Amino acid sequence: ETVTVLPNTTANQTEAITNMTETVTYLTESTASQTEAITDMTETVTVLPNTTANQTEAMTNMTDTVTDSTESTANQTEAITDMTETVTVLPNTTANQTETMTNKTEPVTDSTETTEYQTQAITDMTDTGTVLTNTTAIPT
Repeated sequence: ETVTVLPNTTANQTEAITNMTETVTYLTESTASQTEAITDMTETVTVLPNTTANQTEAMTNMTDTVTDSTESTANQTEAITDMTETVTVLPNTTANQTETMTNKTEPVTDSTETTEYQTQAITDMTDTGTVLTNTTAIPT
């Protein structure tokens, strides 16, 4: 009976060793899986700051674009204001030139009138001279 028990005991020990080996194999696989999970998490953590940095850069670029657009609009508004001021100045300049021409025309008109008066005076003097001559000639 004792001899009969030995193969069963050996078989039981072999089964126990097999079970322990399987457990060690499972533990190794579990550790490998955990290591892989930690690696994946580390990669995710590495990607997150990069993503955040890219989003921040994108927001900065968008802000720059909005700033540029605002400045462009301000420049366009300033250009329109300058053009409006120029258009306002042009009629004023034209009015001033017209006034200057009127002022220049008035002296020419005055000179013409003066010349006419002088001509009339000369004519009157000539007429008087003629009458005087005639008057002087009659007593003779």
